[in-house]
Amino acid sequence: MKLINSKMTVTIVLMNPELAKQILSLNIKNRKVNESSIASAVHKMKTNKWHENGESIIIGCDGWLKDGQHRLWATIKANHQWKAVLVTGVDSKVMSSIDTGKNRSASDVLTLNGYTYGALKASLSKLIIMDRYSRDSAKRTNVCNQSVLDYVSANNDKLDTIISITQPLYKKQSTPAFTSSFLSFLLTKIAGENIDNLDDEFYRDYYSGFIKMLCGVVVSEDSAACWVRNTIIKNNSKGNSLQMKWVYNAVIKSWNIYLDGNIPVKSLRVTVDKLEQVKQLTW
Repeated sequence: MKLINSKMTVTIVLMNPELAKQILSLNIKNRKVNESSIASAVHKMKTNKWHENGESIIIGCDGWLKDGQHRLWATIKANHQWKAVLVTGVDSKVMSSIDTGKNRSASDVLTLNGYTYGALKASLSKLIIMDRYSRDSAKRTNVCNQSVLDYVSANNDKLDTIISITQPLYKKQSTPAFTSSFLSFLLTKIAGENIDNLDDEFYRDYYSGFIKMLCGVVVSEDSAACWVRNTIIKNNSKGNSLQMKWVYNAVIKSWNIYLDGNIPVKSLRVTVDKLEQVKQLTW
């Protein structure tokens, strides 16, 4: 295969590790390799989430690889093969116009597929998926757009129910203590096995009652939830960003107290040594 041409040509090739190595030998004066980008592409290739979307591998008329090094390295590391568009003979003077656009975010992908609350569902889905990786003791990896789309496609009705509970209360916070996505994630954690029962009036009222205290919509000064909210706001006002793990443990600890009758507290002892176990609501 002729990789160096003086005139621009476009070819569809079966990209494989051998061809990728051959093209990478032309990788001169390219941008620095981003290991995270390679790892993300490898993950997609190994989990059947890699799409042949027409994005090209570009070689300049000077014989140097101009665009595609991360995809080529991923092809080698994943031992994967795929149909690629190979463009050769591109004038080096026009290379500054390549890769100047903004990559599509997971939010963009959801919106383009017709889902409401695209940004919120993208952020929430990533939290849920990464929580699942963590519980499975799997290696943490980037959550790709396809994984988010797959999750939302399978759980959209459930996500709509969660958002219908948390979003109105999130907006009523006089001083925000939680982001919308993290508040929704917390609801998925305290609901646990009852996540499919949130349309039931009893469960909906019970869980929303706790969320209302976290958001300050209902103020109960001696409650654990109120203490957590006040502590977060106080630290935020001082520029002290609390660890997400601390916030999570504090909320779960206050939920467990709420579930046990919401006994009054003056303060909570919260550590980040391990994650708090969530007590389940039974009825």
